[in-house]
Amino acid sequence: MAVFSNKHYEEILMKDLKEHEDDIREGLRVSFLNVDVELKTPQGQNELGDCRREKPPKKPALLNILSDERDKKDEEQTNEEMMLDSIGCTSNVVYINKDFKKIYVANAGDSRCVMGKNGQAVEMSIDHKPES
Repeated sequence: MAVFSNKHYEEILMKDLKEHEDDIREGLRVSFLNVDVELKTPQGQNELGDCRREKPPKKPALLNILSDERDKKDEEQTNEEMMLDSIGCTSNVVYINKDFKKIYVANAGDSRCVMGKNGQAVEMSIDHKPES
């Protein structure tokens, strides 16, 4: 997920900021949602599956003990069997508008953004919770 986002997010963000040029905050919000839209396409699922096969996540020790030796190896699993929808990443995005001298911050997942100003920590984002 992080590799996919790193590869595609800038293009998604630029498109969404252009579509929402009068509302930067909405453009940032929509850009996070559109990463999910891209991931759900057949091309996105194939890319994510290929990435996971190239660098499979390590199973927790308990799952290794409980798993059957006959379980399919990651390279043998289909994208559906790999539960690609169960993986994710966190993100902080900072957009600086020099013309208006404004900083916009968007975050998703378990991440926060803090800026130092005159030796003081300034919170730039709020906790991202499923309900918010």
